[in-house]
Amino acid sequence: MSEKVKKQLAKIIRILSIPPVMVLMLLLILALDRPEIFGNKKEILILYLLLGIIPICAYPLSKCIKYYREKGRDGQRKLAFVLNILGYTGALVYSFSYGLSVEVKLITLSYFLAVIILTIINKFTKLRASGHGCSFTSPIILITLLVGNQYLLIGMLFSMLVIWASLYLNRHTPEELSGGILVSVFSIVLCYRMLF
Repeated sequence: MSEKVKKQLAKIIRILSIPPVMVLMLLLILALDRPEIFGNKKEILILYLLLGIIPICAYPLSKCIKYYREKGRDGQRKLAFVLNILGYTGALVYSFSYGLSVEVKLITLSYFLAVIILTIINKFTKLRASGHGCSFTSPIILITLLVGNQYLLIGMLFSMLVIWASLYLNRHTPEELSGGILVSVFSIVLCYRMLF
């Protein structure tokens, strides 16, 4: 495989593994395999909007807003964190205010906690925990907890591809990816213990 093809493949994998796409895949799998955890289709659409659509808007908006555009990839990353916090906060408030299922509360609370921890680590320490590391880990753990092991092998293979792509493109170091993975695991374990 040529270097050009490898680079293109790595870029495609990175795009498919951005946090909003991963959370949308999580919700889609849950809607298909565990529809009973959602009250109705409106609930799923609101969660899609808050957890997926609002955060994914960071990518086109970063090209339209001068402040973020001038900062390039770093500006895009900062706006993504802002919109993730905004969307995840809305999802958390929605899930608890409207008494959604405990499974949905686990999703919204763990995603909210993870983005807060990532933001604190990345803003106030010299460490840099990867949002990508967190974004591919959370769906695998949550799907395994809420659906079962049938997606585990696919999830692990996809994780290996994301890790390869991130390292190949020099977007993250192994330590940064490990940090994001640990944030995801910590957030889900803590939220699971609180809710179940």
